[in-house]
Amino acid sequence: MCLKDVATGLFCNIFVPNEYTKERECQTLHVRKDIPRIYIVTPTHTRLTQKADLTRLSYTLRLVPNIRWIVVEDADQPSDIVKNLLANSELHYTHLFAKTRTESLKKAARRNHRGVNQRNEAISWIRRNAQHPGVVYFADDDNTYAIRVFEEMRYTKKISVWPVGLVAGIRYESPKVRNGKASP
Repeated sequence: MCLKDVATGLFCNIFVPNEYTKERECQTLHVRKDIPRIYIVTPTHTRLTQKADLTRLSYTLRLVPNIRWIVVEDADQPSDIVKNLLANSELHYTHLFAKTRTESLKKAARRNHRGVNQRNEAISWIRRNAQHPGVVYFADDDNTYAIRVFEEMRYTKKISVWPVGLVAGIRYESPKVRNGKASP
């Protein structure tokens, strides 16, 4: 069941169990109470490879137990492509949208701020709705992930950061670390 919060314009997937879905939930979502939950936040925007990128990521996430996938579209309303992909993903998910307001950003800064509004929207949703303690991971839809990284991050106590290799034509992305601390 998909509900829209009229006040915020947010869409949220509500999982309504019945005899068939209850059994399927345990098999496909790998719900386990003995391990911390991972809230995986994925900002996305319309482009030629969007469906392929999200499909690849969804197949990876199906192998990871105890996750909640929060997909936030850079749009004024949710798209049918993303809505249908999520509905068929067999994952526990939340589908949100938040349009990037680029009129206030300088042209050069627009590239560097892609996904910021969407990540903030997801964090707000987590703060309001999370019922299980866990960790938050920002997983871009155009990257590929090894399953073991999710098991490592699951037990994060404060903050963990992993470099991402071969992204968007550059050799790697990583945080700047000075004096043992990540800096902006």
